[in-house]
Amino acid sequence: MTNIIIHCDDFGRSPLVSKNILKCIKEGNVNQVSVMVDFVDDKIHHELIATDIETRLHLNLTENKNFIFDGKSKKLSFLNLIFLKKNRKYIYEEIDKQIIEYSRLYGKKKSIRIDGHQHVHMIPWIYNYLINHKKFEIEEIRYPVESFNLVKFKYLINLKFLRNLLAWSLLCILSIFNKKKSNIVFYGMLYSGIYNKEIFLYHTKKLKSNKNKEVLIHAGYTDNSEFDLFSKKDFKFYSSQKRRIENSLAYLDLS
Repeated sequence: MTNIIIHCDDFGRSPLVSKNILKCIKEGNVNQVSVMVDFVDDKIHHELIATDIETRLHLNLTENKNFIFDGKSKKLSFLNLIFLKKNRKYIYEEIDKQIIEYSRLYGKKKSIRIDGHQHVHMIPWIYNYLINHKKFEIEEIRYPVESFNLVKFKYLINLKFLRNLLAWSLLCILSIFNKKKSNIVFYGMLYSGIYNKEIFLYHTKKLKSNKNKEVLIHAGYTDNSEFDLFSKKDFKFYSSQKRRIENSLAYLDLS
């Protein structure tokens, strides 16, 4: 496992999501985490810091984010952000705000590593802003354009996989405009939402690479006690059985 990074997104999204990820770090195989800011108390972030695990900022521009454009509140999606032109300054301000807060929490003074919730960081004008950031050096940006891999034919007729394939194709197109700033091979997008033991072991053990390999799992999940912390759509996602399955992957024996 010397060159395999088992990475978990969404730390900091809620107390329970964070608690479940912390357990994966302390008792499982998770050895790198992406952090969302502005959702939980500093104490929860300090618990993560105490594990001495590698972290990245998980830039969030969509979930529970409303921007005021021309006096009106607007929530943006990935596609909205691709075509946004007139009000980009508000997005830049939000990016800076999250970078500064992450820097404060995790003691990053001049340089940080970063990725994006729903891969928003790959939108070219956002990626360009990060690459050329004036106050912080962005030393690494996740490059989530994984090489196409088909674990078994049955996944090719899975509707979720086909939806992911479209999203993957879009990222491949967007990546043409981005200057790559990571040497890490990434896996986790093509099977997002259908990740299981078979796929995870295929990515971690069967696919060989002479570079560091990052395998993404979404191991943080919540329950009804945190219903009010999410939109209905997001709660369904974070409390799903699929999240619990991905959580179990963190405890597999990879020796």
